[in-house]
Amino acid sequence: MTTRISLLAFLLVGAAACGDDSSTTTEGAGGAGSGSTGSGDGGATSSSTSVGTGPGTGGGATTSGSSTSSGTASTSSSTGTGGGAVCREPAPADRDRFVVVGHSFSDPATDWEILRLSQAGVLTRTDVHFQMGEATDARVAFTPDGRIGMAVQDDGSLGVFSLDDEGQPTVIDAAFGLGDLYAGTVTISPDGSHAIVGDGNTTENGGGLYRIDLDCETGEPTLVGLVADVNNAWAVADLGNGRWAVGSNGGALGVEDGTDVQDLREGDPWTLADGVETTVEPGVFYGLEAARDGSFLLAADAGLFSENEVTLVTIQADGFTTAEAVPVTSPFDVAIAPEGDTALVASLEGDALLILDVDADAGSLEVRGELAYEGSGTLLPAKMAFVQRGALDGHVLVAELYGVRLVSFDGGGVVTDHGLTITGGVDIDSASIPVGVGIQP
Repeated sequence: MTTRISLLAFLLVGAAACGDDSSTTTEGAGGAGSGSTGSGDGGATSSSTSVGTGPGTGGGATTSGSSTSSGTASTSSSTGTGGGAVCREPAPADRDRFVVVGHSFSDPATDWEILRLSQAGVLTRTDVHFQMGEATDARVAFTPDGRIGMAVQDDGSLGVFSLDDEGQPTVIDAAFGLGDLYAGTVTISPDGSHAIVGDGNTTENGGGLYRIDLDCETGEPTLVGLVADVNNAWAVADLGNGRWAVGSNGGALGVEDGTDVQDLREGDPWTLADGVETTVEPGVFYGLEAARDGSFLLAADAGLFSENEVTLVTIQADGFTTAEAVPVTSPFDVAIAPEGDTALVASLEGDALLILDVDADAGSLEVRGELAYEGSGTLLPAKMAFVQRGALDGHVLVAELYGVRLVSFDGGGVVTDHGLTITGGVDIDSASIPVGVGIQP
């Protein structure tokens, strides 16, 4: 499959790395992080007593119990928790949020940077960096309080870190799961108690969904293991209430039926409810996103040897139905407006951010055209992260060649570009290229 990493590597052949990165854990304002102590954002301690695999190595400072949180216990029916005490309470919906991007083409290639998205919707740099593993093109996941982050890394491991109130990072484990799984995507449960990781290998080589428990005080990860074998679990979408959509190739849970998007249900054991085929075989899914109201999915097939497309999959209580598909060159990720009537697609090799009009009731999906850019156009747009709460609900961050672009869904089908936040110069500066992106909920 075509990846942004391979395209960027091609562009950068012969170019010298331009980074000036320190080998310390953090740099810039505040210096090295001294631990991330919550102050009321976290929930009561979970009943889990798992300790995890211990501090990470080779990636900056390590901590043990560095991300404590306090709060009042309450009940929850969050996905996969079975009720009981909430592990981590959501942070306030309106506040400054921190954004995390990787810089795999820097020197060292293990550099990560913290940006800030203000309540007013202004994206700026903080000049804070930290070292973990080498980033890859994947969305960084956060617990609901924004304290603990998990980032997929180039060697298939997960970098696990914490952020304090000032955005100062502390690495909890620089390479969690290395050798036990090969992470391609990571999603954290609504209560922050655990993560579901998609491994894109074949089932014979361990492909499927893995559960990782997160200590509710420290964020220390513990690998529970494979919970659902899926052949090539490339993309995963949480549909809520223990229901998951998985973009794959060839079925799940021992069912070899050639379907592409699987309808899985959490349990002991997990079960396969349904699966649908997209119009192009075989699909390689880089993006899979569900509408806010749970009525449909958009599946982005960016396979090197398939006719790339974005497919509208409608969701019913008992399964999925494939509706319309539209051709899009190398659709690397997709974001859906809060109202569900509009979507934004990152066309990697097409160097375009495309607006799609969606009518799930009619099963209609149309490409309206390219986003009207503020300033320069986009180059190699890849992964996107977005805000789904508060006044900034519908704001989208796009990792591009020259930096991170801020776009917003403004209702009524209106999509607005707020321009590019440059993380380097206007030349192709290998140290500045963002690889992967995530924002606190």
